[in-house]
Amino acid sequence: MNYTITVRAGNVLGGSDPSLTENTTLRAVTTGVPQFVSLLQPINNLTWNEVDCSRRNGLITGYTVRISNNSITYNLTSTERHIILNDLVFGTVYNISVAATNSVGKGPFSDSIVVEIGIVSSPVESVSSIMDTTWAVISWSVPSYIPSDHPIITYEIGYHMFQSGNCSIVDDVDVYYINTLALNQNVSCGSTFTIITGLYSDTCYIFGLRPYTDNGYGAWTFITSETLTLQSPTMSIHIPSSPTPCTCISTSTSSGGVIAVGVLGGIWLILLTVIVIVHVYYFLRMQGLLTAQAKTDEDIAMQVCTPYDLHKTEVPSKENERAYEECEAPPDAATDDSIYDL
Repeated sequence: MNYTITVRAGNVLGGSDPSLTENTTLRAVTTGVPQFVSLLQPINNLTWNEVDCSRRNGLITGYTVRISNNSITYNLTSTERHIILNDLVFGTVYNISVAATNSVGKGPFSDSIVVEIGIVSSPVESVSSIMDTTWAVISWSVPSYIPSDHPIITYEIGYHMFQSGNCSIVDDVDVYYINTLALNQNVSCGSTFTIITGLYSDTCYIFGLRPYTDNGYGAWTFITSETLTLQSPTMSIHIPSSPTPCTCISTSTSSGGVIAVGVLGGIWLILLTVIVIVHVYYFLRMQGLLTAQAKTDEDIAMQVCTPYDLHKTEVPSKENERAYEECEAPPDAATDDSIYDL
């Protein structure tokens, strides 16, 4: 590649005339290889990372993918850092590697990965999240298809903050970081949830989840969620209009005072009830005594009249009546005849 280099000296008074030189760099293929080649089943999406910048020897214009098995080897090309492999046969073992290409030619191939097609589980299903300010609970259901001879060993969880501003849009950059950089933790196959801590409040996150068997990883399943806003504590301060004495009472003291006032009030009500009962009792008793006294006086009056009535009934004969009349007559009414008769 041709380059033009300009050099000029300068001081406080100004700069000199520029000096120009032209140079041509050597043309060479890239010496670096793509890194982190991986195949995501069951969609068979092959992905890889860029070549190290210091070993590109120019602009990378494309990639060559080499696929081989026991009977065939063939190449595919791509201008992106991923490709869908549609011609892979179920149950077949493949060796896959990738080489970068610049304007000069194709560089070396990466180390091959060995994969067997069609025996990894399907993606997890029903992924959901519960978000707080600094933590999240991610839950899911098991994949609908799990090979009987290749059970799930673990689930791999990854997450990172959004590169884009919209929390509902996932782009290739977000998926790239999940796949290569932001692996967070592994969860045992018997669990269907995990707790992720250390998050930032009021921030959008993308969470990725995929199952892993002894034959490789299943496809990623993504979910986007936003942490809650951290609420700052509020404080109300009362400033009095004029400086007045202030008595500080703790919560425990106030509670004790309320309890004491309640006890004293209860005792006062009890005493008041007793006093009322005593007064009612004495009032009823006095009423009973007055009634009994009136009845006693009436009995005494009847007893005074009773002998007189009995005296009158004890003189039924005519002789007694005559004697009674003579006793009632005045003394001068008596005659000598009545004396002799006696």
